[in-house]
Amino acid sequence: MVLKTIFVIIGIAVGVFFVGISGGYAIFSYTYNSDMMFQNSQMSNQMMQNPQAMQNVLEPMMNEPQLRQQMYGMMFQNQQFMQNMMNNSQFQSQWMSPMMGSSMMSQITSDKILFNPDVPVNIPVLGGNYKDTKVYFIHTEVSDKDIADMMTDMTNFPTLHVSTLTNIPPKDLGKVYVFANGVPRSSEFPRPHGGGPFGFQEDVFDSIPGQEQYRQFKIPQLVKWNEGVNPRILTSVDKILQARADGEISIQQTDIVVNMPIIIWQSQDGKLQVASEIEKIFITMPDYKGEIVNVNDGNFIATIKFIR
Repeated sequence: MVLKTIFVIIGIAVGVFFVGISGGYAIFSYTYNSDMMFQNSQMSNQMMQNPQAMQNVLEPMMNEPQLRQQMYGMMFQNQQFMQNMMNNSQFQSQWMSPMMGSSMMSQITSDKILFNPDVPVNIPVLGGNYKDTKVYFIHTEVSDKDIADMMTDMTNFPTLHVSTLTNIPPKDLGKVYVFANGVPRSSEFPRPHGGGPFGFQEDVFDSIPGQEQYRQFKIPQLVKWNEGVNPRILTSVDKILQARADGEISIQQTDIVVNMPIIIWQSQDGKLQVASEIEKIFITMPDYKGEIVNVNDGNFIATIKFIR
């Protein structure tokens, strides 16, 4: 009841700001539905058109842990809001990007966030490569705080910092090759989610689902082009290893572990495959696996439902 009362107060404040005092009662009457603000497309658009005001309203709310979790669920478990966010460059640059460095986002990403298992979550999808074919994947957790912040900034969606990922046995870890320099993301891999986290070419994976050696938990291998070499796009592990043998690149294994399951890939017979489930989508939610309900590659979003 206390939480509902808080939402009533918030609803009145937001309603007064965005639709005027005359609209306050309409907002009031809907605030008992906790995700009303983000399900209403008109209000969602109004919020996005005034990013600073939205941040001023939302950031103080993040000081209340229970309310913070409710707000997080509203924002990132609502498909319409996520799609509006991904398609609104002004919103991303004026509100989402500044929020990444604010206390609001640091509080979100430092928590063990348990998503509401009754509501599907929309997670940004990224592109990568395996043996010269395209793959799509998500990253949900990473063992390093700085990398978590970088990945969060890259996708405008929290990648959780989970230090205990480093406790995963080596036999359960695969490799992903991440480029620290080379072909810039802007020229070959357009936004929103093309290219790697450092702003260069897309990641390259060592295996795909269905293979015995496939692991969704990866140790990033940092790839750097040597001075005096003209960088090019490498789309397979074999090509990367050959470039190292030719003295063109260096490869450094990191001590970081990332939870980054592949959700779309091409099988050996050339057929496109889409994962139906992800066993350990969040190790911070050990009792649940993720069922992939829909993948919208046009909007770079995967809709995932939690199953106990």
